[in-house]
Amino acid sequence: MRLAELLLACLPSMPEREAAVILAEFDAVSYPSMSDGSTPKALAAFESAILSAAERQQALALELSHDHRDHPRLAEVLRLRWTLFSTVQRDGDTVVRETDEWLAQSPEPAVVAAAAATRALAAIRDPDFLLEQRVALVRAALQSAPSEPLVGDALMELARDHATEPAQQRELATLARHHFGDQTHLARDLAELERLVASVGRPLALSFAGDAADASIAAAPRGLAEWRGRPCLVHAPFVASGWIGPEESAERTLFASLRERHPAPALPCLTVVTLYDDTAAAPLFAELAERGFEPPTWLARATFERSWLRDQVGIDRPGLWLLLDRDGVLRGWSFRLAALQPAIDALLAAQKPKKRRAI
Repeated sequence: MRLAELLLACLPSMPEREAAVILAEFDAVSYPSMSDGSTPKALAAFESAILSAAERQQALALELSHDHRDHPRLAEVLRLRWTLFSTVQRDGDTVVRETDEWLAQSPEPAVVAAAAATRALAAIRDPDFLLEQRVALVRAALQSAPSEPLVGDALMELARDHATEPAQQRELATLARHHFGDQTHLARDLAELERLVASVGRPLALSFAGDAADASIAAAPRGLAEWRGRPCLVHAPFVASGWIGPEESAERTLFASLRERHPAPALPCLTVVTLYDDTAAAPLFAELAERGFEPPTWLARATFERSWLRDQVGIDRPGLWLLLDRDGVLRGWSFRLAALQPAIDALLAAQKPKKRRAI
């Protein structure tokens, strides 16, 4: 049982405290600002401190909701409680269960909005939710709070990182445009998402001819036309010399699994690494090889004003995977390889020559 639930179980035998006292403790909870990450022990201590602070605020939020259901700050406090479940514990089931209980009581609009926002957040933060669950949660949140910014963010993330089919990506992008097209903070990301959605089913001409500022590893092609006749992947990760984060490492693990099913001759993959520091090229070559990046890899020099992704694909956000068929037509894309794998498997299965049956 969680700390918050333990507190609730004890509440009937405890004297009721004033809301001001509960909120003073709630507001006084502090979180560690940064971990040096220098050792596993330091990182574990940092994460433990965050969890402890989150559980303390969650317990206080539960106490307020139990004893002072009409307090003007209740919606704000519940919103934080549910947000912490999504972001710290990654426990979407608790968010759904508790918000279901509140929504069944016809709460005030502020609580309805808090429930919608945090259910949308849970939809994209809980790693155990299936895609159908994620989409259903965000759609329901959209109905109850159609102008809640977090719902717009969730629609965007579902389309970019979780949806597996172009039609579904297009549907989610259309919903985001319809409900949140006027929100400034989504404008650039939404425009990029729509460019990607519109590119599916069309030839994608990418050039890697390079100039004095570019470099390649293991004979990267000058253009994708050199690979015409077989499907290929293009990957644009976030990599900086001296740092390859856990998300990138996870993607490499997924890629290794993909390679077991689809060897390189059947599915060439070009990794395009954007490099902002010319002096980092040499150590980055060594690091990429050590971390298991499969050649060919193409290093693209860039500035904050221009990059390969922006110039040729129209996207600023790194981490993109592009799947092209043997005619150079874009068949799928995602910022998560796991979401793109079904499209890869289907494309390669469809393009395998059928075995003739013996007569």
